[in-house]
Amino acid sequence: MAADVLDGQGMKTGETCSADERLCRDESFDAGRTGSLIMAAEPNHNVTDSERKPRRVYERLHAREPPSQVPLQDSELRRLNELLEEQVQARTAELQATIRCLQDEAARRMLAEGKLRRRSQMLEVFFQHTITPLAFLDRSFHFVRVNGAYAEADGKTPEYFVGKNHFTLYPDARMREIFERVVRTKRPYRAHARPLACFDGPQRVRYWNWQLTPLLNDAGEVRFLVFNLEDVTSQQKALNELQQRAHQLQKLTLELSQAEDRERRRLAEVLHDDLQQVLAAAKFHLGLLSAQVQGNGALEELAGQVANLLREAIGKSRSLSHELSPAVLYQSDLGGTFEWLARQVQAKHGLVVHVEVRGRIDPQSETLRAFLYKAGREMLFNVAKHAGVSEARLRLQHVRRSVWLTISDKGCGFDPSVLGKGGGFGLLSIHERVQLLGGRMRIKTVAGKGSTFLISVPDHECDSREALGEPAVGRPGDSREATAGRMPEPASHRLRVLLVDDHKVVREGLAALLDSEQDIDVVGQAASGPEAVEMAMALQPDVVVMDVAMPAMAGDEAARSIGQYLPQTRIVALSMFEETSIAERMRRAGAQTYLLKTSPAEELLAAIRGVRRNLPPAVDGTTEDRAECR
Repeated sequence: MAADVLDGQGMKTGETCSADERLCRDESFDAGRTGSLIMAAEPNHNVTDSERKPRRVYERLHAREPPSQVPLQDSELRRLNELLEEQVQARTAELQATIRCLQDEAARRMLAEGKLRRRSQMLEVFFQHTITPLAFLDRSFHFVRVNGAYAEADGKTPEYFVGKNHFTLYPDARMREIFERVVRTKRPYRAHARPLACFDGPQRVRYWNWQLTPLLNDAGEVRFLVFNLEDVTSQQKALNELQQRAHQLQKLTLELSQAEDRERRRLAEVLHDDLQQVLAAAKFHLGLLSAQVQGNGALEELAGQVANLLREAIGKSRSLSHELSPAVLYQSDLGGTFEWLARQVQAKHGLVVHVEVRGRIDPQSETLRAFLYKAGREMLFNVAKHAGVSEARLRLQHVRRSVWLTISDKGCGFDPSVLGKGGGFGLLSIHERVQLLGGRMRIKTVAGKGSTFLISVPDHECDSREALGEPAVGRPGDSREATAGRMPEPASHRLRVLLVDDHKVVREGLAALLDSEQDIDVVGQAASGPEAVEMAMALQPDVVVMDVAMPAMAGDEAARSIGQYLPQTRIVALSMFEETSIAERMRRAGAQTYLLKTSPAEELLAAIRGVRRNLPPAVDGTTEDRAECR
């Protein structure tokens, strides 16, 4: 029997079969060759796409390869299996790394949740037990939560506030406006030491530092508000007490300064009213003695020596009086005072001071006058000593019920940081006293271009007299031309003289001097201004010898009153004040002549008789004729 010829598919030659049969034979053939291939071809739903792909490749190759290529298929299969194994291992490593990352992330999250939980607990403990009142509100100002301190401040429980509107409980239009502004602007608001209507009442007022802070959501809109407060009532009371003590200290300091000024003025008045007057009286008596010893050379020389000693003593007394408290400060307005000071500074330091006074400035407060004078003197002294210039400017004016004193120079300037290193009534002391008086001080200095000092002090007693000024009284010669130009009376007519001075020793010395004259009669002596007016009306003297500084009524007022009722009576002003401003004031009041008590007796006698004499300049440097008679 002939053998059947089989093809490569295990079929006899010439035998036909269906496709299904061929497929089954293929599978049986493959199974006969290796049992593992059938398992590889079976569907496995747990295999990933990356693992399934090499198997499909193998299947296609196997389907096309002829039986003669089986060894090649096995090596390829091994290669693909190795590749698959490598891919599985790589994928497994990736999955393991991912798992480790997930485990680490989970651990981190657990740690963060633990920290967050602990912090939340800490915040909750802080919120509940802090002594600072805290409240959370929504954007409509309804309470969300409050802590115990907030509830205790109002005597309530924390649960009482939840859900209630802040301004329903505590109506306050001002605070509601602030809350709405915070919501609108999204910016916090802070208040310091303010009483709150929500916690205070008419019987109890407390002061609070409080802050309202907005909390924003992710969209940037205000979601909540944090309202925290701090009770500063005790601190505010302590601050108020400290301010009160500081005010008392300032007041005591000012009173001490005023007491110093009063004592200086008292000593200056003692020198002027007592010592200088006694020396002046001694000079009058010496004049009598000199008249009696004429012809005796030795006695005349001795009298001259005594006169020189008296003149020197009077000069030193006057200088000391000026250093303590210049009389011009109280006998003239501030403009005249600073003009006198400018002359003194020029004479003593060689500094030319250009004085500009805008209007009449005459504050009634002696403290203010004394301070401005001392401040101006100190600043001019600094200019003369440190600025390195020969000129300075001083301006005095009234601005908005305050006295402004400005002193400027074009010198080398200075370092403001050295203000506190000087002693005495220096710039730092001036600044402190300006503050005590409720004023302010400004200093502008530029190296090489000079300095400007401005002091502004309120004049609380200024009134309409500032605008009106002192009424000017015309010179007596304007209404008494006949008297001004008359010649001395005949020798047969004795001049009736009224002496007015508050110092008895001066009146007695004048009386002794005048009684020795044949043509002069002393008809009366007055010790004050009112008494002088009364006696002048009764006696109607030809001449009144009038002192300037007197109690109850000053010399210029008394002279003005006498001139109104007795226009024919001549007034001779006699004083220890050498200031030109005082002399001018007496002239405006009606005095025809202004003499110093230290002037020679011949000048006084000539003035009483109405004789015009050519005299040397006055002591203060003016060129007025001190014995001029109208």
